[in-house]
Amino acid sequence: MCGELETGRSETSELAPETIDAIVVDDSPFMVEGISQLLRRIRGVEVKGTASDGIEGLNLALATCPDLVVIDFQMPRMDGLTAARLIREADPDVKIIVVTAHDLGAVRQNALSSHADEVLCKQQLPSRLAASIRAMFADRFVERNGNRRFK
Repeated sequence: MCGELETGRSETSELAPETIDAIVVDDSPFMVEGISQLLRRIRGVEVKGTASDGIEGLNLALATCPDLVVIDFQMPRMDGLTAARLIREADPDVKIIVVTAHDLGAVRQNALSSHADEVLCKQQLPSRLAASIRAMFADRFVERNGNRRFK
């Protein structure tokens, strides 16, 4: 499992369980920046790194043990589904969102069978990313004065 060979989950996760550590993997620098900005707008989410293909994403996930991976479906060197499967094998607790510019219906079944937790169209990210993350990490959110916040 990720990060458990010597010390268990990363110290950062244990010291600040309210923080969701995320990485972004996409071959488009424009999309990496856009997704990273969307994630930074979500209270409690920290972008710990980015990668430009599946191999870099896999290596980054193994090195950083993120709570969340947002990964593109189609990339050079290693596609997002293969990387998602390998990341999940290394860390069964990681949450994985596969993003695509392709037909969502065609991608969804393959992505979910490759151990993704969610599949989103890139066009939907501004309106759906935060809600998807809140649903995945619902145990880390509390309701206060009508606002959802991290515990």
